[in-house]
Amino acid sequence: MIISGSLAECKNTAKEPDIKKSSFSNCTITSTPDEVGDISIYTLYSGSGGNCIYVRYGNDAILIDCGSSARAVKRSLSLLGADISLVRGIFVTHEHQDHVAALDVLCRHHHLPIHITSESEEALYGKMFTMHDYTITHTPYYTETVGKMTIRSFPTPHDSVMSVGYTIEFEGKDIRFGIATDIGHISDEIISSLTGCTHVIIEANHDISMLKYGPYPAWLKRRILSPYGHLSNDDCGTLACTLVDGGARSILLAHLSEENNRPDIAVRTVSEALARASFDTSEISLAAANAHTPTRLI
Repeated sequence: MIISGSLAECKNTAKEPDIKKSSFSNCTITSTPDEVGDISIYTLYSGSGGNCIYVRYGNDAILIDCGSSARAVKRSLSLLGADISLVRGIFVTHEHQDHVAALDVLCRHHHLPIHITSESEEALYGKMFTMHDYTITHTPYYTETVGKMTIRSFPTPHDSVMSVGYTIEFEGKDIRFGIATDIGHISDEIISSLTGCTHVIIEANHDISMLKYGPYPAWLKRRILSPYGHLSNDDCGTLACTLVDGGARSILLAHLSEENNRPDIAVRTVSEALARASFDTSEISLAAANAHTPTRLI
């Protein structure tokens, strides 16, 4: 098993390295330079405090979700040597605040188009203001092209008015990226959409025992454990096995609860699930996204 680290765990930074072994200590990427070319995918931060993913191909980039604050987005981009000027649009998974809190300020200053489902946009009326001038609304299934990236959405099971995941294909590259977080269970849409992705970001929100015996009130525990709550480490392991069987070779675990999970527990649980399923884990990159600083997938 190749375990990748986040920038927070490494001593020095660099401008989006596209090399097999990065300059970051203990950070290893399975994709070769010829495969990756000028593709970069990072979680800028990931967790209940805010979520944002940066995807770049050449001179075009997108953000998937924009939680926390505009300052946090720009700070995280600066750690990569990247800049908001490359971002051509924002793709929203759902309307919960940890995924949209920075939208108003970013739109006010940078006038970025926001791709969002009609249901999620409507739910944000009265909560967000500037963003509505920049929204492009969609059904749960839609396709958009940004530069040489083709982005497709698919519905995911969560207790929002609507929630989607995304897949991205990169013209001329044998790489397919998929992301599904905030998922209460592994749905048929998730499996069919993410199968065939080479690189994925999937949710490993909680360790079930830590959640059950932790400090959360009973109603919140029921919500998280429900079929429309969040995915456990155990269920994430099951999903990871399905995706590896379908061609995934790099997995980043995201949206970890800081109260009911730990990165080492999440990675170990998923790694053990892959080993039990008899996968050759020596060529699989597995890491947990940092809650506050960028973590590299590609």
